[in-house]
Amino acid sequence: MSAFKYSYINAKLRSLKSRLLQPSDYKNLIQCNGMNGFVECLKTTSYGKKMNGSIDSYEELIRVYYSHLFHDYIKMIANVSGGHKHLVYHLYQRYELENIKVVLRSICHGRPRESTSGLLFPINKYQSIPTDTLLDSKDIHDLIHRLKGTWYFDPLNHSAYRFEQEGETFPLEAALDLRYYERLWEILSSLKQKDKRIAGSLIGAQLDALNILWMIRFKENYRFSPEEILNYSLTHGRFITPKKRKEMAFSIDKNEIVNHLDHTPYKKILKGIQDAEFVYKILLQYIFSMAKKNWAGNPFQIGVILDYLIFKEMEVRNLITITEAKRIGFASEKLNQYLVN
Repeated sequence: MSAFKYSYINAKLRSLKSRLLQPSDYKNLIQCNGMNGFVECLKTTSYGKKMNGSIDSYEELIRVYYSHLFHDYIKMIANVSGGHKHLVYHLYQRYELENIKVVLRSICHGRPRESTSGLLFPINKYQSIPTDTLLDSKDIHDLIHRLKGTWYFDPLNHSAYRFEQEGETFPLEAALDLRYYERLWEILSSLKQKDKRIAGSLIGAQLDALNILWMIRFKENYRFSPEEILNYSLTHGRFITPKKRKEMAFSIDKNEIVNHLDHTPYKKILKGIQDAEFVYKILLQYIFSMAKKNWAGNPFQIGVILDYLIFKEMEVRNLITITEAKRIGFASEKLNQYLVN
């Protein structure tokens, strides 16, 4: 039954995966000179089909990467059903959530509509609310009102008083993030036992990675109290238990946070890492390795869908890293250490 259920989507995913960038493509992209050289090199890859006409800025390039990613998401949403469709759609919704956060910040800081629209992800299908409706919002309360009827409304409405007190959008953004991942876990938990186990392993590791990164940032960048860190952390994951979350929240610094990751695979791979962003890259590398291992196993299970999304999102992340490096003239020979490969 599972072979029949997954046969079509599996064939589709194998075809999509064959179009992902190869190590030789990355090598060529890293070594090419100037924006024109980079664009011409990228046109020789699967991204070339979405590069009709001239590309005049690095921002346009990044939109091409995301258009490619969203095209794959839309294909998957169209070709799965039931709980799997709900899960993939919610994963895709993360980009709509990020657009809402961008509009929140823009309203708060008085950024013009024209400059805000250029910062939004190019989502044009499966939207809960049209982008123009978001951009037409007069103020934060108007934006929240426009989101009535979507799941975004309640967390924003319940945290609006914090925005009034603090004048910053962090409480609103945090409320959205926490509710998004809570819903993700609810959707995952509604799957059949086998799918729940496989999806829980892959998604749980991603939630663990976010929790580690957020806790380090809250501790070292924002100087939050342990109680605040606990309040703003995710309650689900693969290896990080409630007890471990509490120990991490009450840690003195980043090193102690890592030390509390005993009995997880994260302590060994993070030992001695100093830069918080590099911590996240190492965790993403671990998740990528998990997806590769799962992909090589039974092809007739929900994991192959999540594996492919991990591969594609890591590819987009890598391309953005290379693009930004080209923009600022970062040394090519140092770039590999920042890529997930």
